[in-house]
Amino acid sequence: MIPCYGIDPLGISNALNAPFGLWLQHHRARGCRIVGEVMPSFPFLDPRYQNLFRAVAEIGMPLASDISDRLMFGTDLCRADRPVPLAGFLLEFREAGGISEGIFQKVARRNAYRLLGLDRPEAL
Repeated sequence: MIPCYGIDPLGISNALNAPFGLWLQHHRARGCRIVGEVMPSFPFLDPRYQNLFRAVAEIGMPLASDISDRLMFGTDLCRADRPVPLAGFLLEFREAGGISEGIFQKVARRNAYRLLGLDRPEAL
């Protein structure tokens, strides 16, 4: 498992300049390697999201909600023996033609290996 940190752009305040860098540094220092599960459902171009994205870029952590070269599939399981229903969604989306095989492979594993600097099997 790779520790990641779910963040809410409204979590500190509803301000357009909320200091997310402090939270991100705190969680990175404790082993989190990915910022993921950005929670509110407002448009990505909303200034509050842009403030969060700016802080993520400044600290240099990958964000699990970005374009295909930076997107990674992840889940917030606390135990490895739990089912992962969202994995089925990603597989079904590929099989239905919603994403290409290349995008599927990037999201499912290749981006995580590359962005996190992990050793990967030769087949990937």
